[in-house]
Amino acid sequence: MRISLFLDGANFFYMQRDRLHWWIDLRKLLEFARAKGELVDAFYYIGVDVPPDARQQAYLDTVTRLGFALVTKQLKTIMQADGTSTQKANLDIEIVLAMFNTIDHYDLAMLVSGDGDFERPLQLLRARGKRFLVLSTLAFVARELREVAGMHYSTLRISASTWKESEATEKARRSLRKGGRESACWDRRRIKRRNHGVSPHRVHAASSAKNHVPRSA
Repeated sequence: MRISLFLDGANFFYMQRDRLHWWIDLRKLLEFARAKGELVDAFYYIGVDVPPDARQQAYLDTVTRLGFALVTKQLKTIMQADGTSTQKANLDIEIVLAMFNTIDHYDLAMLVSGDGDFERPLQLLRARGKRFLVLSTLAFVARELREVAGMHYSTLRISASTWKESEATEKARRSLRKGGRESACWDRRRIKRRNHGVSPHRVHAASSAKNHVPRSA
């Protein structure tokens, strides 16, 4: 069975940081996909600074070195009514386009995301005779996505020993974070704008995706 893996980078990061509270080894994720068949493609979608800083670039290099095809979009700043701002790069459309543009290349689409926006695309894949598997975590996967997935769902919380990065890769990742601000590859936490004629201090929230860099390097 031919398998294509589609990884929603922003959702993947917050899934780990806010729900699992540990970091998934990308190598183990690829091994999981290969254990189910022939992995013909693996796509990693992520928002980036332009140009990426050193830590961010190190993580992006790791992703491609592991075999992912990297799909990026520049982060955009969105101002809120309360004076705060957030930086986002929504790649849902790119993920869906790739699913259907490459539909003849795979038999099973493996989606790493809990985003409810993928409900309709998965329904259409099923109508086209394609199988799919959703990988997410309980309390983070959207109800709509969980309902359409049915038995075609696997939780990443089952066993930390199955997915968690090793102590060696964790140590390597942490060493890259020492001595400076941690950068984000995608969504950044809302930040307060200072209205005193001084440029706002930008707090980098996604401490790791460039964040949790080479947990798999």
